[in-house]
Amino acid sequence: RAPLSCARSLTGLPSSRQIAAGRPCPAAARTGGLHDAMRQDGVGRWVSGFAGQRRAVLVDGFAVRPAVHDGVACREFFLTHFHSDHYWGLRSSFAGGTIYCSPITAALVASQLHVEKDRLVVLEAGRRHTLPDVGLVVTPLDANHCPGAVMFLFEPLPEQPYAIGLHTGDFRAAAVLTDAVRDALGARGLARLDRLWMDTTYALPPGKWRLPPQDDVLRGVAAWCRARAASHPGTLFVVGMYAIGKERVLEAVAEGAGDVEVTPATDERAAMLTQCGYARLLGGAGAAPARVVAAGLREVSRPEVLEGFLTGPHGAGATSVVGFHCSGWRLRRDQVPVLPDRHAAIEQTQPACLSLDDDTAVPKFPTWMSTSGRATVVQVPYSEHSSWDELLSFVAATKPKELVPTVAQDAAARRRIVDALRGPQQTSLHRFVAPRQHSGACLDDTGDGDVVVIEPPTAPASARPPRNSDVIVIDGGDDGVIDLVSDEGSEPERKRRRQG
Repeated sequence: RAPLSCARSLTGLPSSRQIAAGRPCPAAARTGGLHDAMRQDGVGRWVSGFAGQRRAVLVDGFAVRPAVHDGVACREFFLTHFHSDHYWGLRSSFAGGTIYCSPITAALVASQLHVEKDRLVVLEAGRRHTLPDVGLVVTPLDANHCPGAVMFLFEPLPEQPYAIGLHTGDFRAAAVLTDAVRDALGARGLARLDRLWMDTTYALPPGKWRLPPQDDVLRGVAAWCRARAASHPGTLFVVGMYAIGKERVLEAVAEGAGDVEVTPATDERAAMLTQCGYARLLGGAGAAPARVVAAGLREVSRPEVLEGFLTGPHGAGATSVVGFHCSGWRLRRDQVPVLPDRHAAIEQTQPACLSLDDDTAVPKFPTWMSTSGRATVVQVPYSEHSSWDELLSFVAATKPKELVPTVAQDAAARRRIVDALRGPQQTSLHRFVAPRQHSGACLDDTGDGDVVVIEPPTAPASARPPRNSDVIVIDGGDDGVIDLVSDEGSEPERKRRRQG
């Protein structure tokens, strides 16, 4: 029985010095550099304008400066998940209010960033939570992203005029997630969202990033590893991972290589897997001799780097090594790879279908394999962000009146995204709301931060909002709000809405 070992490098975890300074890891700083201005200005971060809402709240907005909306300092912060480009600006000395998040995210914020636990309020997914001091009802929904990632569904208090908005954070809008959101709307007697703050990582250029479904990729990876382990028993498998994220790929590789026993190389990796709900990978037994290593993405970036595992502590008895570099950006279609000079040692780079030729039940999808000596890097188009087709399906299913792209370089990019995502039934020009100048001084660092979470009473059927209620237009205080309403409806419909 071969152990599933973990490399020492926990790519994505900030150092103690970075934690003290409130900065994310270098890798996250590089990938998040495109959105620095959006973080600081609050684009796609502010949630405000609901009837009865007493003050605005921020979602993943710890870097917003000043954290002041209409002269009132923000005291409620919602964190969708524990990736550094979303908790950017959060320090161990945080004393500016309360952080609302999932149980897994709360555990990671406390253990990795050393934020006081009294500042954290855990919200269980799928349950409505009333925040009376803020004037909002919040329901976390699973985001199908990394462990602990949630979306936040915002509603006003029951006695207020109704509106509903969804902030996705980062999400992968697979069919099961889209169905869950549609069911949540249906349970409230609704057919559409009033506002949608949506992760648009793969929205530009429109239509390019059409990724294969996650389940297809995972089944294909497991089948390929099963065949490789059978034909090359001495193969060492290495999976490139974030600090959190890509655990499902790790599971697929371990399944294909055979049941393995996990032996983390560091206590940090063991703690992360445990806190993220993957403690089951830390034990177990099986008959397959293949070994699997969980490493950082850099360790599987190039074959010549990957080959170092054969001479390292995890390479004993291994005759070859296969590394999986999984990202949606790995997707290539009808392109010839251009290798930089530093890759001159690579003997073979070729497109392939990661599948078994004799197994038609296994999904086939485009991937790339780069081989140098005894090392092969497999670049797999697996992502935990929504592909273009999934974004289209999600917008079609939720029919948002307003859409706020949360990943875009500037206002022009946000316009392009919304123009591309609008369905053919929405033919009118969109309305782009200019940013409001937020007033006020610096964020007040005082306060008790002990907001009570109370389950709201079940509203009677007569109090539930009508399916097509013409509710408030949510405040356009955050830049990038784009109106998707195609028309105002017929005259009888407008009269009914006014009377309602």
